[in-house]
Amino acid sequence: MVNPKNLPRLYAYLLIMRWVIGLIFILNAMPKFSDPSFGSQADLFFASLRDDVIFQPYKILFNDMILPNAFLIAKIVKYAEMALGIMFIINFPIQLAVFAALFLHINYLCIASLPTFMFLNIMMISAEFVIYGSRQK
Repeated sequence: MVNPKNLPRLYAYLLIMRWVIGLIFILNAMPKFSDPSFGSQADLFFASLRDDVIFQPYKILFNDMILPNAFLIAKIVKYAEMALGIMFIINFPIQLAVFAALFLHINYLCIASLPTFMFLNIMMISAEFVIYGSRQK
């Protein structure tokens, strides 16, 4: 049980966590929006990630669904990251934002080749679960 005296501090920490996640998404999306040729080489980029897929079921999905649609997937990720950043900062609609962010980070986790990227994705997934669990009913 949470002490009612600590609720303002708890909400402040959750606000900071939401804003940090939102800023991370926006900062990841900004270079994609500033590069007019973003997505034109998506098929080569995704093909270079083919060997980094760490889960076998995801490798099948990656080869059959993502690689043939690389340009479209790149555009979707570009706009999704910016939209998620804004949703986390304004806290609306937070449930949709958390589920979409979880979907993206689980996908990023499946492709993470370096332990650092795996750790960062696990941290982001954990933070998103905290935000989801703390939503007011």
